[in-house]
Amino acid sequence: MTRVTDAVSTLTEHLAAKPAAIARTLAAAQDIAGSAHLEADAAGRGAVSLDDLLVAFAQIGGPVGQALAAQGLTAESLRAGIRDRDAADLSALGITLPPAGEPVAVPGRLDPKRSFRLDAETARFLEKAAGTPAGMFADLMDHPSRRPAAALRAAGADLHALRAALPPVGEDQAEDNFPAAPIPGLLDGLEETTRGAERWVPLSPERVRDVVVAEESMKPLLMPGMDDVLVAPGLLSVTRKGREHEYRRVRDAQVGEAREVAWQMFWPGGAKPDQGDTDERGSYLHVLITPADGGTLLTLTRGVRGIGRMGRIAGAAATVFSGSANRSLLRGIVEQARARD
Repeated sequence: MTRVTDAVSTLTEHLAAKPAAIARTLAAAQDIAGSAHLEADAAGRGAVSLDDLLVAFAQIGGPVGQALAAQGLTAESLRAGIRDRDAADLSALGITLPPAGEPVAVPGRLDPKRSFRLDAETARFLEKAAGTPAGMFADLMDHPSRRPAAALRAAGADLHALRAALPPVGEDQAEDNFPAAPIPGLLDGLEETTRGAERWVPLSPERVRDVVVAEESMKPLLMPGMDDVLVAPGLLSVTRKGREHEYRRVRDAQVGEAREVAWQMFWPGGAKPDQGDTDERGSYLHVLITPADGGTLLTLTRGVRGIGRMGRIAGAAATVFSGSANRSLLRGIVEQARARD
């Protein structure tokens, strides 16, 4: 998670020099930056390329990943398509590529704290690309070099059908942050603001559940930046400013074809006992894991209760504008599930 988060932060700094580009590119770049960075790192490349962005779309899921999967295109098949394209280009020059082998792993070569880089072609592309995943992928297919399109064709893609399967530019952002109904039994009787996020991911439900139920996996997602967290079965607990607060895994059950898992914050002794609020319940993260189209439909619901008069206002506002937090949670779950290979 640290590598992915740092990669995203560094990419944001890279774009900061061109403010007009940020609004168009940042939402999509947040999702693909970490995946493309790790793809380049695993291959031993010194900078992220357009090919790394192409593979990243198959890894992060969402509408673009689902459209790719519908044609049987995976990260592995796209890597093979890239290699076949390069082999054809070199063959035209009388050069033969050596047989494919294991990727050259160079851990830390692209350590984002030191040297997260985009090659010049990729940097120019990101600065001009449409600011949603579908828009960015369409721009990638239309890249003037024609190399991403050639790799897709070499992997067996029907470019016309693939383009038709993409959602209209902008509509694929709605999955990150939409109004949602409260989850019954978690904050009943309290004033609650609830938002949802949904994404199809190219991972099995079992792998996703393994991440969402695991205390060590959820610790950096629920309590980021906290090193002194007590970890126990179904419990994450920390003390800040003399007050204990904890996340408890309050649900892990099968619901029809789906699996539901919920983590909820609690303040032992009450949220504001000095003001008469002795209700211990706090915000929650509810995850519904549903098999879908050879992968998983991952649905997050985040419910927040404000504490005190200003807390109710601030809590509601923060939740409504929580698209980036939802994307971080989705990205974190997917990245950890992929790392379990």
